[in-house]
Amino acid sequence: TQALRDSAAVPAADSSQPANRVRIFPKWKAEDRFILSFADDDKVIRQGAAVQAIDHGVPASNCFHSASKRTKGGTGSLISPNSLASLTEAHRLDLHAYGDSEYVGEMTPWQLAVRLHQAGLRSVGVLKIQACNTGTGNYLEQLKHEFNELGVKVGYLSGPQGTVGDPRIPVKLGNKKFTVNPLRALAAVGAFPFAGALFANKLVNFVIPEPMALKVVKGNTNVAFPGTRYSLHASAPLPDVGT
Repeated sequence: TQALRDSAAVPAADSSQPANRVRIFPKWKAEDRFILSFADDDKVIRQGAAVQAIDHGVPASNCFHSASKRTKGGTGSLISPNSLASLTEAHRLDLHAYGDSEYVGEMTPWQLAVRLHQAGLRSVGVLKIQACNTGTGNYLEQLKHEFNELGVKVGYLSGPQGTVGDPRIPVKLGNKKFTVNPLRALAAVGAFPFAGALFANKLVNFVIPEPMALKVVKGNTNVAFPGTRYSLHASAPLPDVGT
Protein backbone atom coordinates (compact mmCIF):
# COMPACT_ATOMS: atom_id res chain seq x y z
CA THR A 1 0.00 0.00 0.00
CA GLN A 2 2.98 2.36 0.33
CA ALA A 3 3.23 2.71 -3.44
CA LEU A 4 -0.44 3.61 -3.54
CA ARG A 5 0.10 6.19 -0.81
CA ASP A 6 3.07 7.69 -2.65
CA SER A 7 1.14 7.99 -5.89
CA ALA A 8 -2.13 9.19 -4.33
CA ALA A 9 -3.13 12.76 -4.99
CA VAL A 10 -6.22 14.77 -4.19
CA PRO A 11 -8.01 15.70 -7.44
CA ALA A 12 -7.97 19.38 -8.31
CA ALA A 13 -10.99 21.29 -7.05
CA ASP A 14 -13.70 22.17 -9.56
CA SER A 15 -13.31 25.94 -9.81
CA SER A 16 -16.69 26.24 -11.51
CA GLN A 17 -18.46 25.40 -8.23
CA PRO A 18 -18.47 27.55 -5.07
CA ALA A 19 -16.25 26.07 -2.36
CA ASN A 20 -19.09 26.17 0.19
CA ARG A 21 -21.79 24.77 -2.07
CA VAL A 22 -23.89 22.16 -0.25
CA ARG A 23 -25.67 19.38 -2.09
CA ILE A 24 -28.95 18.37 -0.45
CA PHE A 25 -30.12 14.76 -0.60
CA PRO A 26 -33.19 13.01 0.86
CA LYS A 27 -32.80 10.39 3.56
CA TRP A 28 -31.74 7.10 2.07
CA LYS A 29 -34.16 4.70 0.46
CA ALA A 30 -33.42 1.00 0.68
CA GLU A 31 -31.55 1.05 -2.62
CA ASP A 32 -29.37 3.96 -1.44
CA ARG A 33 -27.89 1.90 1.39
CA PHE A 34 -24.89 -0.42 1.14
CA ILE A 35 -23.54 -2.86 3.74
CA LEU A 36 -20.08 -4.39 4.02
CA SER A 37 -19.18 -7.00 6.64
CA PHE A 38 -15.50 -7.42 7.46
CA ALA A 39 -16.02 -10.43 9.74
CA ASP A 40 -18.82 -12.41 8.12
CA ASP A 41 -17.46 -15.68 9.49
CA ASP A 42 -18.29 -14.36 12.98
CA LYS A 43 -21.91 -14.86 14.05
CA VAL A 44 -22.18 -11.58 15.97
CA ILE A 45 -20.93 -9.45 13.07
CA ARG A 46 -22.90 -11.43 10.49
CA GLN A 47 -26.08 -11.11 12.55
CA GLY A 48 -25.61 -7.36 12.96
CA ALA A 49 -25.29 -6.90 9.22
CA ALA A 50 -28.33 -9.11 8.59
CA VAL A 51 -30.44 -7.15 11.08
CA GLN A 52 -29.62 -3.86 9.40
CA ALA A 53 -30.31 -5.26 5.94
CA ILE A 54 -33.70 -6.60 7.03
CA ASP A 55 -34.79 -3.51 8.97
CA HIS A 56 -34.00 -1.18 6.07
CA GLY A 57 -34.84 -3.52 3.22
CA VAL A 58 -31.34 -3.25 1.76
CA PRO A 59 -31.20 -5.21 -1.52
CA ALA A 60 -28.97 -8.29 -1.48
CA SER A 61 -27.09 -6.78 -4.43
CA ASN A 62 -25.99 -3.93 -2.12
CA CYS A 63 -24.59 -6.23 0.58
CA PHE A 64 -21.02 -7.53 0.61
CA HIS A 65 -18.58 -9.43 2.80
CA SER A 66 -14.83 -10.03 2.85
CA ALA A 67 -14.82 -13.58 4.26
CA SER A 68 -12.68 -16.15 2.48
CA LYS A 69 -15.62 -18.52 2.15
CA ARG A 70 -19.38 -18.21 1.97
CA THR A 71 -21.19 -18.65 5.28
CA LYS A 72 -24.78 -19.82 5.51
CA GLY A 73 -26.95 -16.76 6.04
CA GLY A 74 -23.98 -14.56 5.18
CA THR A 75 -23.94 -10.97 3.99
CA GLY A 76 -24.43 -10.68 0.24
CA SER A 77 -21.57 -11.45 -2.09
CA LEU A 78 -17.79 -11.36 -1.81
CA ILE A 79 -16.36 -7.85 -2.16
CA SER A 80 -14.68 -7.21 -5.52
CA PRO A 81 -12.81 -4.33 -7.19
CA ASN A 82 -16.06 -2.88 -8.56
CA SER A 83 -18.45 -3.59 -5.69
CA LEU A 84 -18.54 0.00 -4.42
CA ALA A 85 -17.92 1.80 -7.71
CA SER A 86 -21.57 2.84 -8.11
CA LEU A 87 -21.76 4.74 -4.81
CA THR A 88 -22.19 8.52 -4.95
CA GLU A 89 -22.58 11.28 -2.38
CA ALA A 90 -26.27 10.38 -2.19
CA HIS A 91 -25.48 6.93 -0.78
CA ARG A 92 -24.72 5.50 2.63
CA LEU A 93 -22.25 2.73 3.45
CA ASP A 94 -22.30 0.84 6.76
CA LEU A 95 -19.29 -1.23 7.77
CA HIS A 96 -19.72 -4.09 10.24
CA ALA A 97 -16.62 -5.33 12.06
CA TYR A 98 -14.89 -5.63 15.40
CA GLY A 99 -13.00 -2.52 16.30
CA ASP A 100 -11.44 -0.19 18.83
CA SER A 101 -9.99 3.31 18.83
CA GLU A 102 -7.08 2.28 16.58
CA TYR A 103 -8.33 -0.53 14.35
CA VAL A 104 -11.42 -1.60 12.44
CA GLY A 105 -11.35 -5.24 11.46
CA GLU A 106 -7.61 -5.19 12.34
CA MET A 107 -7.11 -2.36 9.82
CA THR A 108 -5.57 1.03 10.50
CA PRO A 109 -7.31 4.06 8.96
CA TRP A 110 -4.94 3.95 5.99
CA GLN A 111 -5.45 0.22 5.45
CA LEU A 112 -9.23 0.60 5.63
CA ALA A 113 -9.19 3.54 3.21
CA VAL A 114 -7.09 1.53 0.75
CA ARG A 115 -9.35 -1.52 1.12
CA LEU A 116 -12.44 0.53 0.31
CA HIS A 117 -10.66 2.32 -2.53
CA GLN A 118 -9.66 -1.03 -4.00
CA ALA A 119 -13.32 -2.07 -3.85
CA GLY A 120 -14.18 0.87 -6.09
CA LEU A 121 -15.19 3.50 -3.54
CA ARG A 122 -14.71 7.02 -4.89
CA SER A 123 -17.50 8.89 -3.11
CA VAL A 124 -20.12 8.33 -0.42
CA GLY A 125 -22.46 10.58 1.53
CA VAL A 126 -22.25 8.80 4.88
CA LEU A 127 -19.80 6.17 6.06
CA LYS A 128 -20.90 4.69 9.36
CA ILE A 129 -18.59 2.24 11.10
CA GLN A 130 -20.60 -0.26 13.11
CA ALA A 131 -17.69 -1.27 15.33
CA CYS A 132 -16.99 -0.70 19.01
CA ASN A 133 -15.07 2.38 20.17
CA THR A 134 -14.35 3.73 16.68
CA GLY A 135 -15.64 7.11 17.86
CA THR A 136 -13.63 7.28 21.09
CA GLY A 137 -10.28 8.33 19.60
CA ASN A 138 -9.22 9.93 16.33
CA TYR A 139 -9.86 6.99 14.02
CA LEU A 140 -12.59 8.79 12.09
CA GLU A 141 -10.52 11.94 11.64
CA GLN A 142 -7.53 9.89 10.49
CA LEU A 143 -9.72 7.94 8.07
CA LYS A 144 -10.97 11.24 6.63
CA HIS A 145 -7.35 12.29 6.10
CA GLU A 146 -6.55 9.04 4.30
CA PHE A 147 -9.58 9.48 2.05
CA ASN A 148 -8.21 12.91 1.18
CA GLU A 149 -4.92 11.26 0.21
CA LEU A 150 -6.75 8.86 -2.10
CA GLY A 151 -9.14 11.44 -3.54
CA VAL A 152 -12.23 9.74 -2.09
CA LYS A 153 -15.13 12.08 -1.33
CA VAL A 154 -17.03 11.47 1.90
CA GLY A 155 -19.73 13.63 3.43
CA TYR A 156 -19.72 12.32 7.00
CA LEU A 157 -18.03 9.60 9.03
CA SER A 158 -19.51 8.20 12.24
CA GLY A 159 -18.84 5.57 14.88
CA PRO A 160 -19.90 4.68 18.44
CA GLN A 161 -18.15 6.15 21.47
CA GLY A 162 -18.02 2.92 23.43
CA THR A 163 -18.90 -0.74 23.23
CA VAL A 164 -21.92 -1.15 20.99
CA GLY A 165 -24.44 -3.95 21.20
CA ASP A 166 -27.49 -4.76 19.11
CA PRO A 167 -29.93 -7.10 20.87
CA ARG A 168 -32.06 -7.60 17.78
CA ILE A 169 -32.08 -10.99 16.13
CA PRO A 170 -33.05 -11.81 12.54
CA VAL A 171 -36.04 -14.11 12.11
CA LYS A 172 -37.31 -15.85 9.01
CA LEU A 173 -40.80 -17.33 8.71
CA GLY A 174 -41.44 -18.78 5.29
CA ASN A 175 -40.44 -16.11 2.80
CA LYS A 176 -40.71 -13.26 5.29
CA LYS A 177 -37.78 -11.81 7.21
CA PHE A 178 -38.03 -9.51 10.21
CA THR A 179 -36.18 -8.66 13.42
CA VAL A 180 -37.06 -9.05 17.08
CA ASN A 181 -35.66 -7.10 20.04
CA PRO A 182 -35.98 -9.33 23.15
CA LEU A 183 -34.85 -6.51 25.47
CA ARG A 184 -37.91 -4.46 24.65
CA ALA A 185 -40.17 -7.26 25.82
CA LEU A 186 -38.10 -7.72 28.98
CA ALA A 187 -38.07 -3.99 29.71
CA ALA A 188 -41.82 -3.78 29.21
CA VAL A 189 -42.42 -6.28 32.00
CA GLY A 190 -39.73 -4.88 34.28
CA ALA A 191 -37.27 -7.72 33.84
CA PHE A 192 -34.72 -5.41 32.23
CA PRO A 193 -34.32 -2.17 34.21
CA PHE A 194 -32.94 0.17 31.56
CA ALA A 195 -35.60 2.27 29.85
CA GLY A 196 -33.27 2.87 26.88
CA ALA A 197 -34.08 -0.62 25.66
CA LEU A 198 -37.65 0.48 25.05
CA PHE A 199 -36.77 2.91 22.27
CA ALA A 200 -33.23 2.09 21.13
CA ASN A 201 -32.30 -0.80 18.89
CA LYS A 202 -28.64 -0.36 19.79
CA LEU A 203 -27.01 0.35 23.13
CA VAL A 204 -23.54 1.73 23.83
CA ASN A 205 -21.82 0.49 26.99
CA PHE A 206 -24.96 -1.60 27.59
CA VAL A 207 -27.19 1.27 28.77
CA ILE A 208 -26.83 4.33 26.49
CA PRO A 209 -29.02 4.53 23.38
CA GLU A 210 -26.62 4.62 20.44
CA PRO A 211 -27.80 7.99 19.03
CA MET A 212 -26.65 9.61 22.29
CA ALA A 213 -23.12 8.15 22.01
CA LEU A 214 -22.40 8.42 18.31
CA LYS A 215 -19.51 10.54 17.08
CA VAL A 216 -20.06 12.27 13.74
CA VAL A 217 -17.18 13.83 11.80
CA LYS A 218 -17.77 16.20 8.89
CA GLY A 219 -16.06 14.86 5.79
CA ASN A 220 -14.33 16.51 2.87
CA THR A 221 -17.36 17.28 0.71
CA ASN A 222 -20.42 19.38 1.54
CA VAL A 223 -23.60 17.33 1.53
CA ALA A 224 -26.63 17.32 3.80
CA PHE A 225 -29.40 14.84 4.57
CA PRO A 226 -32.19 16.89 6.22
CA GLY A 227 -34.06 15.07 8.98
CA THR A 228 -30.94 13.17 10.05
CA ARG A 229 -27.87 13.98 12.13
CA TYR A 230 -25.92 14.19 8.87
CA SER A 231 -27.16 17.61 7.85
CA LEU A 232 -25.32 20.91 7.61
CA HIS A 233 -28.54 22.88 7.22
CA ALA A 234 -30.70 21.42 9.97
CA SER A 235 -30.59 23.59 13.08
CA ALA A 236 -31.85 20.71 15.19
CA PRO A 237 -31.10 17.49 13.27
CA LEU A 238 -33.18 14.49 14.22
CA PRO A 239 -31.36 11.41 15.51
CA ASP A 240 -31.42 8.51 13.08
CA VAL A 241 -32.47 6.10 15.81
CA GLY A 242 -31.69 2.48 15.10
CA THR A 243 -29.63 3.07 11.98
